[in-house]
Amino acid sequence: MPLPLAAAWFAILLISTGVWFALVASLFRQLRDRHPETFVELGSPALFRNNTPANNLRLLKFLFSSASKRLNDARIAHMVQILRVYLILHLAGLTAFVVAFLTRGIAGLR
Repeated sequence: MPLPLAAAWFAILLISTGVWFALVASLFRQLRDRHPETFVELGSPALFRNNTPANNLRLLKFLFSSASKRLNDARIAHMVQILRVYLILHLAGLTAFVVAFLTRGIAGLR
C-alpha cells in the first residue's frame, strides 16, 4: 500500500472515530434528557467519564436490540439505526486497514 494511500486511509479513520464520538455523545444527551430511566439502565455513561467496559457492553446491547423501539421515540430510533450502520462500516474500514497494513508490512508503505 503506497504511503499516501495509507496516510489518507488513516486520516479518514481518525475523522470517522471523531464522528462516532459525536454521534454517541448526542445519543447519550438525548437519552439523559428524554429517557432518564433508560440512561440510568445504561449506567449513566459519558464519552470519557464513567466510560467502563460494562457501560460499553450495555450500549452495544442497546444499539443491537429492540430496546430503542420500545421507547417510542422516533429520533432515538433513527439515531440508533445510524449508529448501527456507522459502527459496522467503521469497524470494517478499520479491519481492512489493519489487514492491509499487516499483509504489506511497513516496507510496503514506502
